[in-house]
Amino acid sequence: MIDRTIQDIEAQIQSDTNLSPGQRQELQSLVENLKAEVFELSQGQREGTGTLGEFIQSFEKSHPALTMRVNDLCTYLANIGI
Repeated sequence: MIDRTIQDIEAQIQSDTNLSPGQRQELQSLVENLKAEVFELSQGQREGTGTLGEFIQSFEKSHPALTMRVNDLCTYLANIGI
């Protein structure tokens, strides 16, 4: 599921004619960082807890780099109006 989402994001970046070359490069870099963190996660243990709130807090604590990469990408997209 996450792999497909990342592929969709990459396709959108490549096809968006409104992005400057710099924006395209920055977005691709953010996505590459995200992919690296997702790969690390897939190699390790996936954890689950009882509630969504508990899961999010646990996930943020146990995977701070992945959380940071997702936040970086979302912030960048929001800043350019996507």
